[in-house]
Amino acid sequence: MRKSIDQFMWPLQQFFRQCVAINTKMILDEIGMPVQDLQVLLVGIASEDSARHATCVEPETGSLRQEHLEQVKDRADELYNLNPQSQSFDSHP
Repeated sequence: MRKSIDQFMWPLQQFFRQCVAINTKMILDEIGMPVQDLQVLLVGIASEDSARHATCVEPETGSLRQEHLEQVKDRADELYNLNPQSQSFDSHP
């Protein structure tokens, strides 16, 4: 495991991902659906334009790369604006 994180989302993100993988594997084993190669990925999308990275992926060295997600925020904004309900008023932030 690398010691430094370039695509930082929150402290201990590597350990969180590992815990999710371990617990998911245990649950699947328990219900009779054992898996050999379970992969857990964390994906973060920045809510502020000033963020260091628009998207982050944990693990950084996995098959899903940051560049695979470059258009996600733009596409989400586009789909949101196309939805008529996005123009309705909601008093809750």
